[in-house]
Amino acid sequence: MLRYFSLVTTVGTPQSAAAQELRMECMFPADDATDARHRQLLDAHAPTR
Repeated sequence: MLRYFSLVTTVGTPQSAAAQELRMECMFPADDATDARHRQLLDAHAPTR
């Protein structure tokens, strides 16, 4: 099982209705096993040069 934790950031200020709705979620590996598997998956799908 892969384990991640997430961080949600809201971009903008409450005074701006448009900027208030901009959110970004980042997922981070929560343990060493997930980190290793995540890196394997990224390497497998990395573009070749």
